[in-house]
Amino acid sequence: MNIDQIRQQIKAYGAMIDAPPQMLTVFDQPQGDGTPFVVVEEDGYRYIVEERGMIFEERKTKDVNLLMYWLMNIIIFKMACCYELANRESQRDPRRIIFAKELELFGIINKSWHQLKKSELDEILENNPFDDEAMKRRLMR
Repeated sequence: MNIDQIRQQIKAYGAMIDAPPQMLTVFDQPQGDGTPFVVVEEDGYRYIVEERGMIFEERKTKDVNLLMYWLMNIIIFKMACCYELANRESQRDPRRIIFAKELELFGIINKSWHQLKKSELDEILENNPFDDEAMKRRLMR
């Protein structure tokens, strides 16, 4: 896929989950502010996060499906955070709502992406379990 085809596919995925259009921009060069961008090469794709000339993250793949997952992961995370903010439960770990919304949205787009995200979230929770008590303590201050 070329960059225009990637952009079209991201817009199609975004339409499936009612993503705000401004979240669906796929850049092909650095913006200087940490916004990810994609480089299409003969042998695959590079996903790069760069800020003021410093590369903070770079991933390479030959699998356009994986690239699409990486791009949608950012969009879905932003959407899930906005959803959590609008539906906050002050005595519960906010990740409960964020993670559930991420899984819901990935499930709409692609069942294998849903499973991949679930595995990633399970690993996060294994190392950092939900902590509702911390939220309750914060409210008591």
